[in-house]
Amino acid sequence: MAPVAPVVAERAPEASGAASTSSEPTWVPPPASPSNTTVESTPRVRVRNEPAPEPIVTRATPPTAPEQEQPPAPPPTPPAEEPPLAPPPTPPAEEPPLAPPPTPPAEEQPPAPPTTPPAQEQPPAPPPTPPVQEQPPTPPPTPATEEQPPAPPAVSPTQAKINQATDARRAGDYREAIRLFEEILRENPNLPAGYIGIGETLLAQGDPEAAERSFRQAIAVSPTNFDANLGLGRALHRQNKLLDAVAAYHKALVIDQDSAVANMSMALAYLQLDNASGAIPFAERAVRLDAKNGPARVNLGVAYERLNRTEDAIVQYEKSLELIEPTPQILRNLLNAYASAKRFQEAANTADALVRLDPSSDNYERLGWAQFKLGDFTKSSAFYKKSTEIDPANWVSINGLAVNAINRWLLSGRQDRSAAADASSFFRRSLQLNPDQPKVVKLITSYGL
Repeated sequence: MAPVAPVVAERAPEASGAASTSSEPTWVPPPASPSNTTVESTPRVRVRNEPAPEPIVTRATPPTAPEQEQPPAPPPTPPAEEPPLAPPPTPPAEEPPLAPPPTPPAEEQPPAPPTTPPAQEQPPAPPPTPPVQEQPPTPPPTPATEEQPPAPPAVSPTQAKINQATDARRAGDYREAIRLFEEILRENPNLPAGYIGIGETLLAQGDPEAAERSFRQAIAVSPTNFDANLGLGRALHRQNKLLDAVAAYHKALVIDQDSAVANMSMALAYLQLDNASGAIPFAERAVRLDAKNGPARVNLGVAYERLNRTEDAIVQYEKSLELIEPTPQILRNLLNAYASAKRFQEAANTADALVRLDPSSDNYERLGWAQFKLGDFTKSSAFYKKSTEIDPANWVSINGLAVNAINRWLLSGRQDRSAAADASSFFRRSLQLNPDQPKVVKLITSYGL
């Protein structure tokens, strides 16, 4: 006979407490786990190349001018005849001057060589290129000095005091923070930052009602102040005035629709109003605006899970665990989503991580349930037993022990009477803790336990 599925009695729903919002949005409960176990999960987390050699161009020798032809030598002059003697007493005439001796004929010059036609004039050769001296290696580039940011503008005395008060609030010195903010308001009663600072301090102190009054004063001075409207929404959210908080968040988003915090806060409020469809647009926008915001992804996962988009929810839960440290709430959400998708081995792995992080009775019950779904009844019973040892009144784990006992009895062919007795005992003990379990009563009567 096939094993009997675990009987999980329905728990009475727990009253949802006031939503806790802070400077970072808080978590909200996910859908009820497939085992009908109420697991509260609140979403929140050179070598230089030588130049080519220049060609050597020889300068042409200028041609030699041809020698001019010498004129022929004149013929030799015959000797002049001696004139006759003049008769005496005539005085002799003066002797004419002797003619110069004949010039010997000039030696015949050899014929001039034929004239060589002048060579065509060559273009002047370019000046020789001086050899390139080898350059030293180029030093590595010096990194550019980072540009220094401009000096911040001088802070006014009022802003300096606001910064001082804000630092005091962040350090937990709330009294000093409020004193400084009040001093600022005495000097400038129309400064919204003073009222906002007091409101934030009061929220940090856990007084959302007084914080609401301060934020409303800031809005009276500056109605379009984003921080004042967002702060008012958070103060109302803390008081569980969810519809009023939604209205305040809406005004803040009209002023700045790209605020991831405001979108995430709005999604959270809608989830707490059990309006997953209304939460989806704001949750998705928050993730688009700040993809590394782990809590925003958890909120989106919860909204998807409530709309039965289980695989989409698993993606968001898994991505959130890559961004923030795991918390019991996120692991429980992921475990329940794996269970809904019938991914029981992953559910068991997640439950194992969960009990190591938070070894509570409820978490051991989840681990026992996951092992039951994997068919390991021995491990399942061991984890259910561990759960009841931590909390003897955990009737869900007691039912798990009873169902495992029934399976042992049925697998023995109904011969293991001790298993049947154990099942009967566990069921009756569970009914004492929670009588409103009709399914348990039906099992007892159906099997004669």
